[in-house]
Amino acid sequence: MDKKRILIVDDHAPNRELITLVLQRLGYETAEAASGITAIEQARTASPDLILLDLGLPGMNGDEVLAHLKQDPNTSDIPVIVNTAYHAQSPLVQRAMALGVAEIIYKPMKLGSLREAVRQHLQLSNSESEEARSLAL
Repeated sequence: MDKKRILIVDDHAPNRELITLVLQRLGYETAEAASGITAIEQARTASPDLILLDLGLPGMNGDEVLAHLKQDPNTSDIPVIVNTAYHAQSPLVQRAMALGVAEIIYKPMKLGSLREAVRQHLQLSNSESEEARSLAL
């Protein structure tokens, strides 16, 4: 079975490094992006199985990144978990929810919550893919 690849999008390098370390120790491959534009490019080229997206990014907010990803047929089905310090009533969080994020994890993030959210959403995407394959037979 191939390792699942997760794209970590956060402009704060220590956050990216910590999340990368945790996810790699759990057996996932990782790719990183520090900006929205880079995140969109990485999502298109690296074909991640899951994206962990911060909303407070320089130049292009995470909700704008999410809108681009959901409009692109090549990236629209990738589950996105938002990791943010913004409160639930923030317009950025509200827009992200309206665009269809898989889950929102609020900072400061508990690593156990991250681990469980990643496993849950990768299992969902795997079972949906298996179901689609079985229907195609």
